[in-house]
Amino acid sequence: MKNKSLSILVFPLAIALFGLAFSILSADYMNRRYKEMDCAKPFYLKRTNQQWEKQGRIIGESKNTPKSFSIDICVPNSVPLKILKTETFADKLTVYETGWLGIGTYDLVYKSEGYIDLMKKNVTVNPYSDCVINVVFGLIEYKK
Repeated sequence: MKNKSLSILVFPLAIALFGLAFSILSADYMNRRYKEMDCAKPFYLKRTNQQWEKQGRIIGESKNTPKSFSIDICVPNSVPLKILKTETFADKLTVYETGWLGIGTYDLVYKSEGYIDLMKKNVTVNPYSDCVINVVFGLIEYKK
């Protein structure tokens, strides 16, 4: 009988403590909001000018563009990421370009405040072409 009365007292106390801990620890977690972005599969536009012989660009359209975003151009498969160049875009552009990049393979990380970073791995810059990657910035806010 003594054990039964002890468990009757301990059980509600344990539930109350669990509820309190959950509400305190999860308050910040529940209030985090974020948006997602997505990008299309790369495709290539042929260029015939000699300027594209040893270099190329990454270009694309952006939809629902935020006030600003950036692209980190990184050494492929590097851990931690070794950033070669960062391009920042502002004024809600609908088209972007990275500028000239040497022929090769890169990892790209698209970033913008309030969005989850998007990594596009093993993007190839080919001679006599521009690599086109279109990006869509989500409009719906999610709670994390």
